[in-house]
Amino acid sequence: PQSLDARVLQQIVPVASRLPQSGRIVEVVAKPNVPIRQGDVLFLIDPLPFQIEVDRLSAALAAAEQNVP
Repeated sequence: PQSLDARVLQQIVPVASRLPQSGRIVEVVAKPNVPIRQGDVLFLIDPLPFQIEVDRLSAALAAAEQNVP
């Protein structure tokens, strides 16, 4: 935005996760105007969908192991 009286500038940094599926953010840990460093936690993603997938794959592995003579 720009006017004759003032100019507003804001730096925006896009954040993208490297997850195989999207998840719901349950908590934003990073606080405004507080410096952060590489490796700091910015937000927490709901672990339930990922745990369900792990449980499903573990059950599939157990079923496959039972079919092996």
